[in-house]
Amino acid sequence: MALFLLRYAEMGLKSEKVRRRFQQSLIENIENHFLSVGRECIVSWDRGRIFVMTDDAAAGREVASHTFGIVSFSEAVEAPAALDELLRSVVAFAKGVLREGISFAIRARRSGQQKYTSMELAGRAGEAVLQSMPGLRVDLTGPDAEIFIEARERGAYIYSEVETGPGGLPMGTQGSILCPVYGQRDILAAWLMMRRGCTVIVAADDRSAVEPLFRWYPGLKTIPLPHEGGMTERAIALGCRGIAYPLALPEIAGRSWPKSGLALFFPLTGLTGAELERLYSRLL
Repeated sequence: MALFLLRYAEMGLKSEKVRRRFQQSLIENIENHFLSVGRECIVSWDRGRIFVMTDDAAAGREVASHTFGIVSFSEAVEAPAALDELLRSVVAFAKGVLREGISFAIRARRSGQQKYTSMELAGRAGEAVLQSMPGLRVDLTGPDAEIFIEARERGAYIYSEVETGPGGLPMGTQGSILCPVYGQRDILAAWLMMRRGCTVIVAADDRSAVEPLFRWYPGLKTIPLPHEGGMTERAIALGCRGIAYPLALPEIAGRSWPKSGLALFFPLTGLTGAELERLYSRLL
């Protein structure tokens, strides 16, 4: 079984009650993503971390990199938090990722009642690796490889890579938004609203045009584009709280907007062409 350690950031700043609600939404989104690719998972959590076990590491990486709310993730090895056992696990892990002649660093952190500090853990682990693997050297500023250790109350986790997630807030925590899609900019606007935690409903005449969004939201609902002037009425009928448009400031100022009680969102406002291209590449 592959074990993934998932990290979140922005939702961790919320109050305890709101954080629990957001965390539950994030867990449900993870489970739904696994179902959409025909795989199973076991999800658990500890403060500041979510843990996912799956028998398909590739599926785990795909889900973690396409679930909003996850800021980064690592495939990890679980180990006991007791120091002697943990050091043996670190040495075994190091033999699989380090090779003679390279430099390395141990990055350790502790969050629990262990009888050692983070600095002591890093020092002891580095010493144990050097003794077991001659020919290595320690470099704490620019190492060729890094080994990370997180010692927590429930156990310890060892990993060597930190991969980037999409960040943002868990989808479904900020209400429903209607997003009309005519082209590439519209798809990006919908994606950015998803990233802000909104449940997006896409209005598009060509369902295949929004295909990239299904990797991020397997349950994405699509409807035909309303007739001219019917966007507001359609959004209200669907129970949406707002509509998102991919307009720049001059375009926003040059239009009149109906007073419907709906919020209007312009997620691309202020972004440069280079930023738009970078985000669209990330979306794909």
